[in-house]
Amino acid sequence: MALIAGTGVASLMLLSHSLNVGLDVWHDAQSDPQFLAAWRGAAVSGYTSGSGVGHICALLAGLLVAHAGAAAGRGKRIGAAVAVFAGTVLALVNLSLAWWKASPRLTRLDAVSMDAIDPGLRHHPSVIIAIVLVFAAYLVLAAIGYGLGVLRSVKAVVAALGILVIVALPGSLLLAMALVPRPEV
Repeated sequence: MALIAGTGVASLMLLSHSLNVGLDVWHDAQSDPQFLAAWRGAAVSGYTSGSGVGHICALLAGLLVAHAGAAAGRGKRIGAAVAVFAGTVLALVNLSLAWWKASPRLTRLDAVSMDAIDPGLRHHPSVIIAIVLVFAAYLVLAAIGYGLGVLRSVKAVVAALGILVIVALPGSLLLAMALVPRPEV
């Protein structure tokens, strides 16, 4: 329950920062295509706000499921399925709260004309791809956490957490920069 709460709180508390990071995808926008790229960057970062913390929670959830499964004597397949389910729950909490709080703020950004903004995201595939990638990462990290928990290797767990923290810190900006198409100057 604490991992779910931590994931939800992170998505809400980091939203303003995520939107600002996303707007920095295109510095000093001067034309409509540049403003649109800045908005898309903000949307990618806003709709996936707090996912770095959530990904760490997914890895920890997988570890906890492995520990609980070993104590209960459950099979590895059931444990892996439970870990992936835990990752799904964490992803849904994170992404739904981020979507709920980011949507109204993204429609009020002055960075781009309202005609370019499509609340249904039909014309913004980069944002949809980012959300799908973040969701998939939750499932994969929960499964990795379960696998590391079954192995019972403290060194592997510490290394995985360290790598995840290093990648998660700039992850939102890197995701926005990689997925948002560059407008012509």
